[in-house]
Amino acid sequence: MYTEAQQDGGMKFYIYEYIRQLDSTGKVTSVETPTRPETIYVSRNTNQVGDGMSVTVTYDKHSNTWASSDGTEVTATKLENDSWEVHTKSGFGGIIRGTIATNTDVATVVNTKPTATSQDYTSTKGTVVDLRNEAKAAVSISDSEDTKYGKTTYITRITVISPSGVQKVFDTKQDANNYNIASGYSLNEVGVYTVKIDVIDSNGNYTTEATIGGTESGVDHGVDSSTATTTYHITVTDTIEGHNVTSTDIQGATQKETPTFTSVGDGLPVKPSASSPAKLVDPKTGGFVDTLTIDGQGTYSINNETGEVTFVPLKTFTGTATPVTVSLTAKLGKDANDTDITATATATYTPTVIPVKPTSTDDESEGPKGQPQTGTPEFKPGNPNVPIDETVAPTFADGTTEKKVPDEGIYTIDENSKVTFTPEPDFVDKATGVTVKRVGKNGMPVTATYTPKVYPDTSFVDKDGNSLSPTEDGTKPTKDIPGYKIVKTEVDEKGNTRHICEKVITTYKDKDSNIIPGTTTEEGTTPKKDIPGYRFVETKTLPNGDTEHVYEKVKASYKNKDGNEIPNYPTEDAEQPKKDIPDYRFVETKTSSKRRYRACL
Repeated sequence: MYTEAQQDGGMKFYIYEYIRQLDSTGKVTSVETPTRPETIYVSRNTNQVGDGMSVTVTYDKHSNTWASSDGTEVTATKLENDSWEVHTKSGFGGIIRGTIATNTDVATVVNTKPTATSQDYTSTKGTVVDLRNEAKAAVSISDSEDTKYGKTTYITRITVISPSGVQKVFDTKQDANNYNIASGYSLNEVGVYTVKIDVIDSNGNYTTEATIGGTESGVDHGVDSSTATTTYHITVTDTIEGHNVTSTDIQGATQKETPTFTSVGDGLPVKPSASSPAKLVDPKTGGFVDTLTIDGQGTYSINNETGEVTFVPLKTFTGTATPVTVSLTAKLGKDANDTDITATATATYTPTVIPVKPTSTDDESEGPKGQPQTGTPEFKPGNPNVPIDETVAPTFADGTTEKKVPDEGIYTIDENSKVTFTPEPDFVDKATGVTVKRVGKNGMPVTATYTPKVYPDTSFVDKDGNSLSPTEDGTKPTKDIPGYKIVKTEVDEKGNTRHICEKVITTYKDKDSNIIPGTTTEEGTTPKKDIPGYRFVETKTLPNGDTEHVYEKVKASYKNKDGNEIPNYPTEDAEQPKKDIPDYRFVETKTSSKRRYRACL
């Protein structure tokens, strides 16, 4: 509120009114144009001493007299310093020096404007400042009359505009020397802040001076004319810092990660863009690149506008890769000269590749001598996402698909890892075997072995090596072969069994196992036959398969017609001719099943 004394003793009161709009955070979003309604307090001068709010004292230089507006007597005394001491009968008084006259009860007649100065300065993002009292701003406010007479000079408003154009107004009138409303303001943007400070003195009316030493009054410039304004700028800069990142994935998989950057001032993210692209740093040259290949590991590439880094490892690479450095030079704002304010920082990206190796299972087989046999080693992915590469045909360890092992046999392999072994005709044993190789989709090789075994056979041959029956697989015991007997069994150094046979024989023997004279040993099994002088007893089949016909000699005895043996004529071989016996006559020769009888009379 401001007041303005009127010549008739009345008083005009001016009260500033305006409307401010605030958002939910308390931030001023708009301020309507202030209004200043006028209220008039009518003079109550009734020419009574002491009645009224003010008087106007005039001097008439023609009559050299003083007069007051309330009609009371004026007493004026000239002082040595060209000042006048003036009093009215109604109680008003003051001193007029030059063009200035004051009274503790009446506003200054002559009033100069206050002064306000400040200076630009530089700060960093995130700093909290006091817009009035920041030492770097060096805001200075003074008013000669207020200082001289102990009055208060005011700040009526502080307006700050951020680099992005957001305006905040502190519009509470407060003592300029104790102003604390605009403290705690945070500099959250990079660029130039504009701060304007509006000042008014305690009078509010700017009144120009009259002629020094004279009595002419000054010119009143009206209500709220005794003001001052100072504007300063805060150039806000910032630094950024990078934050390293890592990633982990299986062998052969592409990995991606994005290093991040933040403001050192307030910790908020600082992101790459088309105008502030992120770049990879070549460790050999220090220059900026978009792709970078690390020998024996893989290739890095970067999305300049997002900062995302992609690592494509070599299929064979495992372990922790050499980190790649990402550099970002970010445009953070503009300075007072409209020049970009930038900051640079780096961060690293380190991918780790976990080995993925396919697994395998060896295979074996057994088979007879001279016969092909097969086996198929099994291969499985080390990870479902890295299958066996079916576009790469399986091979032996040396990359071939056929392999000959001297004195053993030949190996071949097909597209399904099936191995066929064709042994040498005489090979019998566990073979050397072969190594089969495959690769996963990530290029990781894996091997397995296939080992065949050729078991021995059993043959039945005669003494001349002629086969008597089909060769049998494995080691077999002896068996009956019609017409033959096992003579001996041999096992060679390779484990083959050979049963050597010869034909069975038929012999003719007496009961004492003696060969009957005149007979021959016959090959094979032949039936018994009559042998003169011998009687057949039995046929034996010996354990070795031979046949033995057993005979006994036929005996002759001499008997009378009654069957009694004739004395002195013992039994003798039947081959012996009959004899003449004294006193006896030969009658006949009889043959029984066991012996021959010669009867005599």
